[in-house]
Amino acid sequence: MNYTVQGDSALQPTEISDNGEFTVLRYPGHADIPSIFAVDVDGTETIVPYDVREDFVVIHAVYRQLRLRRGATVLCIYNEAPLRNDRGDRTGTVSNVVERKVKGQ
Repeated sequence: MNYTVQGDSALQPTEISDNGEFTVLRYPGHADIPSIFAVDVDGTETIVPYDVREDFVVIHAVYRQLRLRRGATVLCIYNEAPLRNDRGDRTGTVSNVVERKVKGQ
């Protein structure tokens, strides 16, 4: 539950937490949910899978950084907690153990 945010507060959820497997954002009162992206170590964004349960957006993973977008409005959410397992940041693949390498780099 050690999260910090930076950006437009219009997109900020009222609560942010995780249980080590899922991240939960709370948007009470049927608020509009922004587009949600995970930010890879190289800065690229990947849309994240989630479902909505009442006021809660349940993201199906825990990420070091999320970026919420609605038009030109942006909010970054940073997970400041220590890593809970041996997996590092996102690797550019769907696997946390297979790393994507670009030839010549």
